[in-house]
Amino acid sequence: MSQQDDAYPLVVRDKPSRFSCFPILNPELWRIYKDEALPSTWFADDIDLSNDLKDWKEKLTDNERHFLKHVLCFFAGMDSVVAENLSINFVEELKVLEITMFYQWQAFNEQIHAETYATIIDTYFDDAAEKAFVFDAVRSMPVIAAKAQWALGFSHRESSSFAKRLVAFICLEGIMFAGSFASIFYFRSRGLLRGLSQANDYIQRDETLHVRFAIEVYALLKERLPESEVHEIFRTAVALEETFLTEALPVNLVGLRNGDMVEYIRYVADFWLVHMGYSKIYEANNPLDFMRRSALVTKPNFFEVRATEYQTVSSDKQSLFDEAATF
Repeated sequence: MSQQDDAYPLVVRDKPSRFSCFPILNPELWRIYKDEALPSTWFADDIDLSNDLKDWKEKLTDNERHFLKHVLCFFAGMDSVVAENLSINFVEELKVLEITMFYQWQAFNEQIHAETYATIIDTYFDDAAEKAFVFDAVRSMPVIAAKAQWALGFSHRESSSFAKRLVAFICLEGIMFAGSFASIFYFRSRGLLRGLSQANDYIQRDETLHVRFAIEVYALLKERLPESEVHEIFRTAVALEETFLTEALPVNLVGLRNGDMVEYIRYVADFWLVHMGYSKIYEANNPLDFMRRSALVTKPNFFEVRATEYQTVSSDKQSLFDEAATF
């Protein structure tokens, strides 16, 4: 076995001469790509923002706009951070066509998210200086920059193993996105910002699929990380998210307390740890009633076949998929 083979992280890899899609090397990864990822494709133009501006200007309080501005600042650039890591690292490192095809689809999917958030920001903010600040928040807002730098710190092959980098990006998409998704569900539960809420439905479901796929890839590693190392990465991600939420939500809103958001993030972290085969850290519960209710509302009709909705999914992973929908 060559030194290059020793360094390759997975237990599966294609033959160097594989140029054909078939035969499939890993049926489960192919199924996720073919039956779940491709049918879920949507576009930024599918989102109707025509009534959002009235809600933003007339129905939200100053504190609510402050909160949501932080959420949009985070989303403004973070999808591109994920897409860049996929393109320059994961796609090149993993020599399995089914994985490459999914990650290429995901990188495209992340850019749809980026365009959608850019359109929302362009719609909500009139002032040119404020709009520029939001677009560049990954640099201009320290609490956002800290999260971006944390993720980018795991983008270098020379300094971190593939396993560690994969876990970090599971945390980015599975934990750091979760609080912001929940924030938008809060406004949806009040019948506000229907366009943003529609986009959030689609993007949250996309990101759940991204994390599920990453966990499938993690299961193919030659060597999993020790639990102590995984817990440390998760704790750091949770701490950064708690800091972000404290700044975004300095005062409690009606039906939404900062402490509940922190507990929710810990609940989500525990959820993903269990599904990666590790023990919980926090033993947290989901304190957000509107998140539990939103899952019950969206599950029955979330997969109706329309141009902008998702096709029915059938798999032995459905229980994980459904439970993750409560995020």
